[in-house]
Amino acid sequence: MMTRKHYIKFANAINNCTNGITCIDKRELIDELIVIFKQDNSSFSSQRFINAIENKKDYVHNLSGTQLKKIKTIMNERNN
Repeated sequence: MMTRKHYIKFANAINNCTNGITCIDKRELIDELIVIFKQDNSSFSSQRFINAIENKKDYVHNLSGTQLKKIKTIMNERNN
């Protein structure tokens, strides 16, 4: 059962993966969530979790071309 503690951890994970804007680095978020899940369950399979995320074929975002360009620019600046 998820508790207030879990929601706070998720919120912190999201905050740790942003750079002051709404852009989240997917890899960082996955890593943050893996830490939370392993703390909660030592048998948690991080590889199964990653596979479930990466192999999801039906994911569709609703961002416009302009929004995608803005995100790309921001992420390029962050990674340089």
